[in-house]
Amino acid sequence: MPSRFQPVSALIEVEGEWEPPNPLILTAPGQYSPRISRTVLHETAHYWQYLSEGFLTLLAEEEWGRLVVFERTGAKCPPGPIRHEFLRPDPTLGISPQDLHEGVARWWEFMSQGPQRLIAEALADGRLREGAVQSSPSGKHTNSFDIVMELLGGIYGKVYLEVAEQYGPRITIAFFALCSHFALQTRHPAYFFNQFIQLAPNEIELPPAGFNLEMFLKNSFLKVRNLCLQIVRRAGEDKLLMGGAVIKSGLLLEHPVYRWSFHRLNYLAKILVDIKDFPEFASLFPNASDHSVGILMLDGLLACPIDPPNRGVLSAWLPPPCVRFSDGKTWDFRQICNRELVPQIKEKEWALTLERRRITESCIDIRERWAHFLHEYRGY
Repeated sequence: MPSRFQPVSALIEVEGEWEPPNPLILTAPGQYSPRISRTVLHETAHYWQYLSEGFLTLLAEEEWGRLVVFERTGAKCPPGPIRHEFLRPDPTLGISPQDLHEGVARWWEFMSQGPQRLIAEALADGRLREGAVQSSPSGKHTNSFDIVMELLGGIYGKVYLEVAEQYGPRITIAFFALCSHFALQTRHPAYFFNQFIQLAPNEIELPPAGFNLEMFLKNSFLKVRNLCLQIVRRAGEDKLLMGGAVIKSGLLLEHPVYRWSFHRLNYLAKILVDIKDFPEFASLFPNASDHSVGILMLDGLLACPIDPPNRGVLSAWLPPPCVRFSDGKTWDFRQICNRELVPQIKEKEWALTLERRRITESCIDIRERWAHFLHEYRGY
């Protein structure tokens, strides 16, 4: 069983045998088992993408609809238009929405650990030999992160490198993640990604050499979002589509795990308004409700999970609902998150044992039902 996030069920599957859970897996992946931390972090990034990037949420809704129709009527519906768009490359860069989806998860995964840690890990387990990272094997890349993406990033790293070759490494490292995030909040992500990353450097000042990436992403989130919103409006789309809006108004509200995740999104948005002070959000949206500002703040966290404080909040309040290993053993989300700094909240959260068990069981149940549907649809 290869490691993957299964969007119809929201279940994370991890290749390998069960290991004891630890909150450091998401909050400080470099301090825990490297293999399991990188895998779980990558697949958790997909879970957060499906909750925040409306195109992916629409894809989960479309696939869930196929399962619902099959179970109610026996009809074996083929993949729908969102799935076809997900796989279709844009002719300009040859990049599909699937490429963006996987490429930015690999980017988050690698950025969260850093090039030097990844090199040390690869040297220790024999995936790299001494001297392999002195230069780019292709001769195209010079900075350490791009070289590591070439050496260790696999097919998902190539997406980032293709963009870097087209637009330059400085522009790509600054804007790749945010432009991907907002492109996946449109109905044509590959097309809009190309538009966004072309125009972003013209409107937003590039950071100087040696800049702090996490701080740049935080400071640029609203600027990049505003630019992307202007571009999609000029193209005839009226808004950027957040995942929660898709769940709220569609078929996924009948899905037990996505419905639960939707309530967690709203709960976290309220907490952010209550405990954080973000004057830049409030000043730019003076007529917005507190809830709307909270949703926007939450989108900022979901767009930038490489930032340790952001990832800490998401890991604590929006961990993946279930992680299952090849040997059938699982982690449920209460075993992944941690509330030690806020014991009164931790006690309240820990009391929800039955809910946690139900969500974990729902993930596994829907995963098996989807596997049965695919078997019936494909005939094997």
